[in-house]
Amino acid sequence: SDLFDTLGIDVVVDVSELALGRIQEGLSSQGMVHLMPVSESDEKALVAVRIPLDTGTEGRLLSELPLPDGTLVSLIIDRDGNASVPDSATLIRAGDEVVAVTRSYDEEALKDVLVNGAGE
Repeated sequence: SDLFDTLGIDVVVDVSELALGRIQEGLSSQGMVHLMPVSESDEKALVAVRIPLDTGTEGRLLSELPLPDGTLVSLIIDRDGNASVPDSATLIRAGDEVVAVTRSYDEEALKDVLVNGAGE
């Protein structure tokens, strides 16, 4: 802080907060953000999906949803900002962010299941 004052810098930008803000911005506009590729050999990707308010998955157990084969939901960030590793008793709620690893060609199918309640 003293170094910044000495250099005349009055605003410090946190790059990780900027990146998180971009992810959240993307989630709110698209419903899904492709975060990064995970594996080149089987084309897996890490994606994040925000559950909208008017979804068919609200209040459903994650274990009940027909996720694409090979999809692993690795993290749920609830609407209050609490992160947790999901298990068979995890409920999906509007406003949650679901972070998952899935095959690149299954990203839209995953989004359809989580956002639209498709595949049931």
